[in-house]
Amino acid sequence: MPTTPHIPAALREGPFTRARALDEGLTPRMLNGASYRRLFPRVWVHRDHEMSAADWIAAARLAAPAHAHLTDVSRLQLLGVDAGPLLPVHVVVQGDLHLDIDGILVHRTDRLPPLDDLGVTPASAYLHWCARVTVIEAIGVGDELLRRGAMTLVELVELAHRDRWRAGACEAAWISAFLRENVRSPQESSARAYLLFGGLPEPEVNGLIVQDGRVLTEADLLYREYATVAEYDGGHHQSDRRQYLDDLARNQDYRDLGLECVIATKETSPQRFVAQVYDRIARHGYTGPPPCFGPRWQSLFWPIARARRGGG
Repeated sequence: MPTTPHIPAALREGPFTRARALDEGLTPRMLNGASYRRLFPRVWVHRDHEMSAADWIAAARLAAPAHAHLTDVSRLQLLGVDAGPLLPVHVVVQGDLHLDIDGILVHRTDRLPPLDDLGVTPASAYLHWCARVTVIEAIGVGDELLRRGAMTLVELVELAHRDRWRAGACEAAWISAFLRENVRSPQESSARAYLLFGGLPEPEVNGLIVQDGRVLTEADLLYREYATVAEYDGGHHQSDRRQYLDDLARNQDYRDLGLECVIATKETSPQRFVAQVYDRIARHGYTGPPPCFGPRWQSLFWPIARARRGGG
């Protein structure tokens, strides 16, 4: 009866190189057997290991040349940002390197962008990513990077103006005007963008509601002048009993203060959300035009390059 080959513990935990496998005592025949699978040239993983985003990125870094630096969406994913797709993994090299590896996209440049210990800096990665994503995607991820402290608006704008020749620089400079530093979730970013691109005035983000010198709550999106609050309640607001009770108390506080409240969920259409907010602020003195879902609204879902040209 055949014996099960010994599998070193270090080779069960994630991707590894062929050289490391040999150092751990595997033979080439064992490596090519049923216990392992090849991810990239010279990079393997145990067949039972479930690959995470970080694992795929680590595997690609093992397969890429030592002078290749993680960039674009892959560098953002390493921060835990929810952006995709996972593959190909993006790296950048200086000079004219021709490398064709399925699952790895090599960008070439005459001059490397700013780097850190993990690849290009988050601001550099975001700038490059802006060359090919939609306005609504870029607002959500940009706000999150600011909230995490992974980049600053000043850093992004200065980089975009300094390196105007880079892919994504013009798009990053344009989108920077719509990014805010104190947004707590991607859903709040989207809700704010819907209101702006629907033609409504910009709300105060995470505005404090104060009564008698006491902070009652923080409103996701606040039209203080028009006594209206807009909240985005994610799925946990319904599944978490404590959160549900907190929301009831919050909504009662709003009513006690005479504030209108519009609550959006993932089931609420963006147009309906904007229309509801307009209806509430109009009741309280807003005299601007009603929302419009024409070209400006539609540009939210266009690539930034197209949106900044006005759809041309």
